[in-house]
Amino acid sequence: MKTKRIALSAGAALVLGLAGALAGNSHALAANGLLFESAAGLSNSVELCIATSGEYAVTAVCDIEANDQIWNRTYEYETYGYYQYENDNGLCLSVFGGGTEENERIGAGTCNGSHLDQYWAIDYAGEIDNYIVNFHSNQYVTIANNSLAPGAELVQHGEDIENIGEFQEWVEIPGA
Repeated sequence: MKTKRIALSAGAALVLGLAGALAGNSHALAANGLLFESAAGLSNSVELCIATSGEYAVTAVCDIEANDQIWNRTYEYETYGYYQYENDNGLCLSVFGGGTEENERIGAGTCNGSHLDQYWAIDYAGEIDNYIVNFHSNQYVTIANNSLAPGAELVQHGEDIENIGEFQEWVEIPGA
């Protein structure tokens, strides 16, 4: 069980600034973009990052120049520490169809502040490895089938350190 949820990574110097705009119950923040790199990929010498393919989130070979891999923390849901993550193509990370069950696909869609499946918290597991947990389902972004191949589906799954472990862990690469 994770013990602490904080707003900034202990392992990364991600500088955030208040943009001052309000959107409903949300607070707009300006941030440098970041990549989410798979801990499983790192431990197997494969650089896999969260990217988009159409309306879905998938893994891709990390590319700091790829707009679909650069994520910006934008709006906070009330004051709960869950934020929308919008890529440089203007799509927000979401649970496809707003589902709450295990193995629902992670998607990327038009950002909408009223869609609770678009709010995520970074749950810090250690120095650099983090979990990305969804507000609506309380489940983690996970690489499906423990795949190390680019293009692998991302799904939501409950915490499963023993069987999935590092396939649920992500490293923030700031300054993208």
